[in-house]
Amino acid sequence: IPGFGNKLLLRAPKDLSNPYRISIVDLQGAKLKDFESMESILSIDLDELPMGVYIVSIVYESRRELITWLKN
Repeated sequence: IPGFGNKLLLRAPKDLSNPYRISIVDLQGAKLKDFESMESILSIDLDELPMGVYIVSIVYESRRELITWLKN
């Protein structure tokens, strides 16, 4: 997940048969964003979030990936 300023860019496989779920939480566990997508490239605008550390969770079928993201 590259970060460009206040945006995250997600690249998923092009042959998706089911949507994937993206959740963004802060370090206290508060869910700030949660949505599903079937886009192979998805840009997520995080302009409204303050500077800090966030956990991005991506779930597709039985796979889950957690990524720590620093917004500064």
